[in-house]
Amino acid sequence: MKGVRFSVVNSFSKALLNLVYPATCAGTGSLLLPNEKWVSQFCLATLPKTQFFAFPANNMLLDQFVAVPEIRMAAAGYWYQAKQPIGSIIHKLKYNNKPEIGNVLGSHIFSETKESDFWKDVDCLVPIPLHVKRLRERGYNQSEYIANGIGQASGIPVMSDMLQRTRNNKSQTKMNRVQRLKNTEGLFVANETSSRCVVLVDDIITTGATVVAATAALSEAGVTEVRVCAIGTAAL
Repeated sequence: MKGVRFSVVNSFSKALLNLVYPATCAGTGSLLLPNEKWVSQFCLATLPKTQFFAFPANNMLLDQFVAVPEIRMAAAGYWYQAKQPIGSIIHKLKYNNKPEIGNVLGSHIFSETKESDFWKDVDCLVPIPLHVKRLRERGYNQSEYIANGIGQASGIPVMSDMLQRTRNNKSQTKMNRVQRLKNTEGLFVANETSSRCVVLVDDIITTGATVVAATAALSEAGVTEVRVCAIGTAAL
């Protein structure tokens, strides 16, 4: 009886909380429907798609990695614009203590692209790691939540401990591509692995310098093919 009473009180409390502080979409701020979490279905459907998953081995994002033969495919779901809903979603994911947004985005990306050749013969998903200092400050790794969302939807295992970040490198916001590549040299180490084809998961790709550094570490650990998956990429 106590359990039933607690359940009723708990349900009432949640309903009251939603009434006072209704759940809103991380992208548009609109009210969410009861079956929606963090981002509305309308918002997800209207984000600016890149179509890269339709051509994962022949697109502008992959062209950034032409000098890295281990990277055979690359795709980002959306064009990233800081002042648009996609920018608001990513900002809340990274800085507003809302890691579950990553689960929603990862799951949605896979459900929208599951027929793509991108996902064929993949051994595991590897999220880009944060340095331990930044991880302590933020409390979570947003790329790991994105990878977990993909993993839950696809059944592909997530290997969060395969890559480690060796240093807390300087912010790259104001750096050009050459400066970013230099800033990320030797940034990662990887555990030796029997996995041969892995998907490297990140939130946003700009110059791709972090991906290049992570791929170098994975290659040294025995990986022969890397595919790059991101939620968004800046205009190329």
